[in-house]
Amino acid sequence: MHRVCALGLSNAARPIRRASVRHRSAPSAYPRQDRARSKLREAYARGLDLKAVIGLDAGGSKTRGLLVDERGEVLRRATGAGANVRSVGEEKALANLRTVIDELWPHADVGAVCVGAAGAGRAADRDRLCNAVQLMLPPGVAVDVRHDAQIALRAATDKRPALVVIAGTGSLVYGESASGLSRRAGGYGSLIGDAAGAYTFGMAAVRHTARVFDGIETRGPLAMAISKALQCASVADLIERVHVWPPDVAAIAALADLVGDADEEHDPAARRIIDDESALLASGVTLIASNIRTNDELPAIFSGGAFDAVPRLLTEMSRACAETGPCAVQRLAVEPAMGAARIAWDMLREA
Repeated sequence: MHRVCALGLSNAARPIRRASVRHRSAPSAYPRQDRARSKLREAYARGLDLKAVIGLDAGGSKTRGLLVDERGEVLRRATGAGANVRSVGEEKALANLRTVIDELWPHADVGAVCVGAAGAGRAADRDRLCNAVQLMLPPGVAVDVRHDAQIALRAATDKRPALVVIAGTGSLVYGESASGLSRRAGGYGSLIGDAAGAYTFGMAAVRHTARVFDGIETRGPLAMAISKALQCASVADLIERVHVWPPDVAAIAALADLVGDADEEHDPAARRIIDDESALLASGVTLIASNIRTNDELPAIFSGGAFDAVPRLLTEMSRACAETGPCAVQRLAVEPAMGAARIAWDMLREA
């Protein structure tokens, strides 16, 4: 059973309205995209009766949206700024979500919207966000909100048990057993700290650089890279760049790339940061995998930009999973937003 918010449209809501859309033909080397464009053109000719859903992946740094038809073909993509309520605030998060929805909405008859939201681990948070999104839409459009690990797992596999490790701006380990029970570890948010999340990596690098300026730690590739990226030559400069309100979570998370680069240059500070954060996240992987696994090979899916920024992280998480038993390790090959779109289609089919 899918939890769907059912708040009616208030007088204060500004529902999205369809707009006329101008089209420009563009040659493509991808047949699936060509078919999608053809279907859209046919839908416009019929009065826009092409049924579709919107799946949204609302992360801390970016929001990605997909318009998906009933066969699972992506009709259109949109990208916007982060919409993690705990990172950017409710008002900004909703504005960023609406920007992405507005870009997708006019191109099909949308019957359902599912948002996979980082920072929406509590049911109360999901209900609040669900109601706010419902107010953006016309009556009759089904809306659901899940946390980001659920949509990533749905995008990756229908097999259960299965495990997903999200390491994006923040981090979370989530698993579902063969009986449908779910377990999670982490997902605490930036103020408490998410192990091996890009923001945590970035802040650890900033702290190391501050200690280098004070003469407590030794300057190396990581401190030099952070100093250059933030254009600072002293602790005072560093404080001025970082102490802003609201915090620039995306900018700090982007520094994780420098941690990964410095690790490949054998920088001791970068290696220590990655070792410490990997161990913390691995403890969550070990816990959840041990709780949900059977004797069969456990699908273990890894998703999020921190795995790209810090390549060694994937090796460490794969090792942690394998220590609990056989694991089929894979990077998420499908956009997490596709998992949200599949959940949206489930809502329509079960209605």
